[in-house]
Amino acid sequence: TSIGLTMPDWIRRLALGVWPAAAVGTASGGVHMANLATGDVTASVSNAHPAYLESAADQMSLLGDYDGGGITALDLSGGLIVSGGRDGVARVWELGEGKGHERELRECGTLKAGGVVSAVRVTSTGSVWVASLDGSLGRWDVRRRRGESEGGDSSPAAAAANDQGGEAEDDEATRPPHPGFEQALSICVDEPVLCAAVDDTRGLVACGMANGDAALFDSTTGTPVSVWSPHRGDRTRAVSIAHDAVITGGMDGTVRRRFLRATALGAGPAGGEDEPAAWLDNARADDELSPPHGGPVVDFAAREDALLVSAALDGSMRVWDLAPSEGITPRCLFGLLGYKVWLGSVATDGVHLVSDGSDNCVIVHDFSAKAAAEAEEEEGLDDDDDDDE
Repeated sequence: TSIGLTMPDWIRRLALGVWPAAAVGTASGGVHMANLATGDVTASVSNAHPAYLESAADQMSLLGDYDGGGITALDLSGGLIVSGGRDGVARVWELGEGKGHERELRECGTLKAGGVVSAVRVTSTGSVWVASLDGSLGRWDVRRRRGESEGGDSSPAAAAANDQGGEAEDDEATRPPHPGFEQALSICVDEPVLCAAVDDTRGLVACGMANGDAALFDSTTGTPVSVWSPHRGDRTRAVSIAHDAVITGGMDGTVRRRFLRATALGAGPAGGEDEPAAWLDNARADDELSPPHGGPVVDFAAREDALLVSAALDGSMRVWDLAPSEGITPRCLFGLLGYKVWLGSVATDGVHLVSDGSDNCVIVHDFSAKAAAEAEEEEGLDDDDDDDE
């Protein structure tokens, strides 16, 4: 365990790219790219979003007085960084060359929501989802360039190749300016949306709401798949689509699952377009992971090997084994407690587990074979010292 980054400001949101690259958003409204292996900040925009707005009291009534100023949502994927704030705007940034050896964040899109931005998600094709406390959930697609066919790959690298008539390469020196975004889909949820998750493979988008409900939609058409109440009488503060389930976290610390059909991958709902609920595995009852957290669950991070990390505002993180097993409840493999305050985000690349918080630093837990070997070697040296005494 180590400190990957220290900032002079509360790190409110975190997103992990290809290790060791990460994006962080601060309470003063800054967006920063960082190298978590060296602790260096590689590019910054200090005033990406305002620190505070007069309407902040409205957000506190929904999320609690812990949710301070500045960046309220952040994601990083495919060369794009997306940030959201109290100003009702999501901003899209690209990392480019600055003066000398410095890097800079260049704004390539301004996506206007109807209220405080509560979640942003970047898809594998470069589309951006934005959720807002006004009850809206929208998708913005990369604006097609001249001659580009509908449904093609619209990622920045593919867009560059299209302009140059070659294969997709993400060569910054030859990459043309980002073409910008256009809103392709708008979903009215009728309740303040507090969180969102996207499953590109299944073509689904999920959101959690201030009344304790969760909703699932077709991410292409916006067609409702299901609405249910995993945290009735509370608020659904976190959501993830992982391991054949929609997983939700409540303000009361509970984590619950609603199962999806494992076979409904990439081809739409199993029952056809007229039966969107066929995406759901209604033969399996919804369940709850135990024990619950001691504070509001604010984020999830999933690994492909059926592991899930849940993170709560009180700084606790739990690693769950969600591998399918007949008649056996999910196991909490281990928990991390007491080292974080007011945690806002957790992320993993499968080897590193990173988290933010109001202690102004990013904590890195390294589970690589190299880190394990170094820890064993250090432990052996400590034992030798004890023997000498």
